[in-house]
This record gives sequence, structure tokens and C-alpha cells, in this order.
Amino acid sequence: MSDQKQCPACQSAKIKTASGQFASSPSQAVNNLQCEACGTAWRPACSRGLAIFIIIAGIVLPGGVIAIEAAIGRGFADVAASTGKPTEGSNSGTWVIVVICVAAMIRCVYYGVKVLRGEAGQLKILGKVSVVKQA
Repeated sequence: MSDQKQCPACQSAKIKTASGQFASSPSQAVNNLQCEACGTAWRPACSRGLAIFIIIAGIVLPGGVIAIEAAIGRGFADVAASTGKPTEGSNSGTWVIVVICVAAMIRCVYYGVKVLRGEAGQLKILGKVSVVKQA
């Protein structure tokens, strides 16, 4: 079984999403899990399929935003203005969006490639939580 379907410590199938001190960070691809039987909390491995999806999405989504911005030919900051019309010579909003999108692309591709090479996204035991036994 995969590390998302059973506990790596006791092989119990009674698992749930971890909370409290072992809660997942918003940037994690996969939620941390916790065994209801023994209390082990762990970060599941990132699958190869998910790594490939992260690489593709990391290129396509920000790339699409940049392509749309280039096709429109005016800055996002100008479009958001109350008049809805671009102002002359103002393209700082465009460069901010392009820099953010390029940074997102680099981060997604870097993480995805590290997972595929086996350097990231591995199973990690985070610790134990106390388990209250039901009578």
C-alpha cells in the first residue's frame, strides 16, 4: 500500500489529515497525515505523476498569464484602474506580474525535477501525537 493509505509505523489504515503541530503548510503538494491507531504523523511522498503535473502546471499557468498580458499589450495595473483605460507609458504592473510568474515557473519546475530525481518529496516521519483510546 502507499504511504497515503496506511501508517508507515504500524500499517493501520485508520488515518486522517494531521492537525495541530503537524498541520501541513499551504505550499505543500500533499497534506501531512496522522495515524489514529498509534499517533504517528508523517509527510507522504510526492508521487511521480504529481511531480509531472506540478512541472506542467508550473509552466502552463504562469506562461498563460504572461501570454495574455503580452496579447493585451497593457499592464494589469492599468486595466484595474477606475477608468479601465491604460495610461501612457505605465507598464510597471506588467513587469511585476511577469517577475512573479517567472519565479512561480522556476519554483514549480525545480521542485518537480527534484522529486523525479529522488531528491525531494520523500516520506518523512514528523513525530507522534498522543492517542486517546475509545472505551
